Amino acid sequence: MFIINAIYFKATWEKQFLPRSTHKETFYLPNNKKIEVEMMMQQTLIPYFRGLDFSAIALPFKGGNFDMVVILPNEIHGLPNLEAKITPKLLSDISAGFTRRHDRTDVYIPKFKLQTELNLKHELPKLGVEDIFYQAEANFSNLINEKRGGLYVDVAIHKAVFNVNEAGVEGAAATAISVSVRIRPMVFRANRPFLFYVRDIKSGLILFIGRFFPQVR
Repeated sequence: MFIINAIYFKATWEKQFLPRSTHKETFYLPNNKKIEVEMMMQQTLIPYFRGLDFSAIALPFKGGNFDMVVILPNEIHGLPNLEAKITPKLLSDISAGFTRRHDRTDVYIPKFKLQTELNLKHELPKLGVEDIFYQAEANFSNLINEKRGGLYVDVAIHKAVFNVNEAGVEGAAATAISVSVRIRPMVFRANRPFLFYVRDIKSGLILFIGRFFPQVR
């Protein structure tokens, strides 16, 4: 028996990044390590939030129903401490605290593609889900009409792929218009490990959440 749960999300940014504005830039890691990344850049008006030791922005997707929130620690080594504080209340406070900026912000975020695979037989027991993996305890009578004993979960794999580029998340290329302004903009430069998630703006439901923290030897 296979139980399959899948979610697919494809969206373009409300204001797309121009490919010609993407350049190689240094990305700083803890322990004095660094790598080069393809850094996208645009100047735009976006919701912004500043916490005690982090800042956050919300990049909207076309349609106005979803956005991608980027939470950037102030310090290069600040991501583990930030993740330890993540709770539904903190995420709700960030959402409630977003303010639409009236001046423009220079936004720098890397292009990246993340892929991960987890063995849920190791992860789900940490959340208290254990019986389904043992033949003697598993009970799927509410799921299966025919009466058949001995059913249990033998393999449980979770796989996720997340791709961010100039067009959006799993998006296709499109044209965009650059706007010049006279005022000096604020800068949000994600050049150190950060947290991100895609949310349904109205309900607050998080569809994807992850970290960008490249590992180097």
